[in-house]
Amino acid sequence: VGMDVTQPVPLLEGVGRVSAGPLPPSPRRSVRSASPLALRSQSPMRFLASSPGFSRETCGLNLEISADSFRAARTRGCRQAAAVGANPLPSQTYGRYFEVVVEETVAGWVGGLGIGVTATPPEQVRRVPDKAWRMPNTFIIGYWGCIFLDGVERRTNWLPETISIGAHVGLLVSDEGDLLVFVDRKPAVRVEGVNLAAMEKLYPVVDVFAATRVLTLVLEASPPAPPWDVPTSGNSRGGSLASRPQSLCGGSSVAQSWGRTDLPS
Repeated sequence: VGMDVTQPVPLLEGVGRVSAGPLPPSPRRSVRSASPLALRSQSPMRFLASSPGFSRETCGLNLEISADSFRAARTRGCRQAAAVGANPLPSQTYGRYFEVVVEETVAGWVGGLGIGVTATPPEQVRRVPDKAWRMPNTFIIGYWGCIFLDGVERRTNWLPETISIGAHVGLLVSDEGDLLVFVDRKPAVRVEGVNLAAMEKLYPVVDVFAATRVLTLVLEASPPAPPWDVPTSGNSRGGSLASRPQSLCGGSSVAQSWGRTDLPS
């Protein structure tokens, strides 16, 4: 199916709904989930219901945020499921860091979790776009092997649709200003020279996209200690999207070039 990537995508007025219970699985796709016991056994980190998590006022139209603000679940479709943290990330050893646990996935879709930070406070996001990378001053990694630095695209071989249920995915803005993604405490992607350390406030942002359907924010997560040796395939690079197949959730088979023109939908 072709796609006109030259046309602007309208922004949607996105106010998430509050859910106190589990969500029904998508009727059209195979959904896999991890049991609460399995999640607890895989990590000593704690979840805290009374602590601020995701903003329930600033999230995508297809996203439900739990009553404790820590669980984000996509209710339908494969996009319009961005979530922004209610508070900026605190500084800690090695930089600013947060982590999520992938609780449910959907088989058969190209693309998955987007994870990053934004310098735009949630109260200033008037309209939540269909994908988080479209928000101003947002730096995010994932989707179908993409890195978006305030709208400018790079490529990475890390493919989030391969994330396993129960995996811990962390995002670090290092003291040197680099952007790193960790999967189960192992570095998967490193983007150098982003210079985010100079930004006073950075908010966590996730996009519960495509193959990722439900995730939970981890309380008191701390980054892995260096060295952060990333496989060569995980480093950012230029390139096109021609090698990625057309996705039901917005991947593109159209060749893309570096820059803000002809960005994927």
